[in-house]
Amino acid sequence: MRERCEEGKFGQDCVEDCQCRNRALCNPVDGSCNCTSGFTGSKCEEVCSEGRWGYNCSQKCTCKNEASCLPESGKCLCTPGWYGSSCDLPCIGGKYGQDCKEDCKCRNGAKCNPVDGTCHCTSGFKGEVCDQICDGDTWGHYCSQKCLCKNGAACLPSTGECFCALGWKGKICDVMCDPGTFGHDCEEKCECQNGASCSPVNGICDCPPGFKGDRCDQICGDGTWGYYCSEECSCQNGATCLPISGECLCADGYTSKNCDMVCDVGTYGKNCAQMCDCYHGALCDPVNGSCGCLSGYKGEKCEETCVEGYWGYYCTQSCLCENGALCNPENGTCSCTPGYIGEKCEIQCPEGTFGQGCQYQCPCQNNGTCDPVTGQCTCPPGFEGHYCENECQVMHSFLPEFSQEFQSIRK
Repeated sequence: MRERCEEGKFGQDCVEDCQCRNRALCNPVDGSCNCTSGFTGSKCEEVCSEGRWGYNCSQKCTCKNEASCLPESGKCLCTPGWYGSSCDLPCIGGKYGQDCKEDCKCRNGAKCNPVDGTCHCTSGFKGEVCDQICDGDTWGHYCSQKCLCKNGAACLPSTGECFCALGWKGKICDVMCDPGTFGHDCEEKCECQNGASCSPVNGICDCPPGFKGDRCDQICGDGTWGYYCSEECSCQNGATCLPISGECLCADGYTSKNCDMVCDVGTYGKNCAQMCDCYHGALCDPVNGSCGCLSGYKGEKCEETCVEGYWGYYCTQSCLCENGALCNPENGTCSCTPGYIGEKCEIQCPEGTFGQGCQYQCPCQNNGTCDPVTGQCTCPPGFEGHYCENECQVMHSFLPEFSQEFQSIRK
């Protein structure tokens, strides 16, 4: 039995070399080539022509939209912007590019080109990714149209429609509101009274002299007078201003044309006609005549001095003085009694001083102690006298005898 030729050989005695290419199978008898998928030709040296694939290129490619077809398998290699087995589906879901793997960056409803991701802006927007709204005077695709709106009207960037400013109407907002109307498209009715005119913009009433309020239904109030209530009253300090003439009616405690002068000292009340009745230098309230007591006094007319132990305004502060010191009712300072010093008179005179303010030096001699109040001397044993200046006589007669007796004992 004849043995099969080894790979790459054919013919009688398997001496002929196969000429097949691209992994084609060689017939061991006659050397003919059995091509693999995607190749053709006597030696399988030719790739399937465009649009064909498979064994002997017998299959027709189904790829669309300029996609290329693999000759071995017929698989479609889609161009950017397409996907699917036949590359017949455009990229969706905000994707673009090769195999639809890139994310679109378009905004504001713009369409994304599935091939290169370029943005096709909707009307009213511009910019590479359609993120910029048209300027105030342009509209339409890529903001190429010129707005025709007038008198401060807003132009809708998508359609060019005009939104009129207050007080205007018409397709391009070139017509002012009729008298008695105002607002958006002049649809509001004016409510002004007393012959006032109405602003076509906001309906604010232009009041005649002597009136005010949103509808000009109020007479000018305090602080203004005259035409439109536009004149400012010069009245001061709570005075009433007559809305027609601007004349000032002063409040109690004030006088002059503008009521800018307080009543003179000693007078109070309406037109400063009342006389004050305060004591001890107290000031009189120019409005009601009440007395403002100085420190150290109290009472309705400030006629009473603070009682002992209290001081200050209306005698509300407690005195802190010690050792019988007197408290000043006006400022609370302490007037110390003899023998004491200190802010509260709490310190006894230092040793060697006495009297008022400890200003005197003690005259005591021979270590006698001094009374801090009176300066009286208390003598030590063996001394006497007003200033302890004398030695006691008994001690003088006793000492010599004691000395002699002591000497005899020592001997």
